[in-house]
Amino acid sequence: MSDWGKFLLVFGIIFGIVLVFLAIQSPYSFLIAMAGPVVGFIIVFAWKQRDEKKKIEDRMKKNDSSMK
Repeated sequence: MSDWGKFLLVFGIIFGIVLVFLAIQSPYSFLIAMAGPVVGFIIVFAWKQRDEKKKIEDRMKKNDSSMK
């Protein structure tokens, strides 16, 4: 995992904790508590997809240069 991936993971965890503290004081606590992990998961999933796409593009470039 890249440095950005680690940063996003840590940010997602901290964001989730902050949301839980906000949820305790809110009447809609259940909804807020559910939103934290979902948002974190979406961010991490999108980042992994981006990394996979980058790897595939790099592989394509290597194949193109080896064919020439």
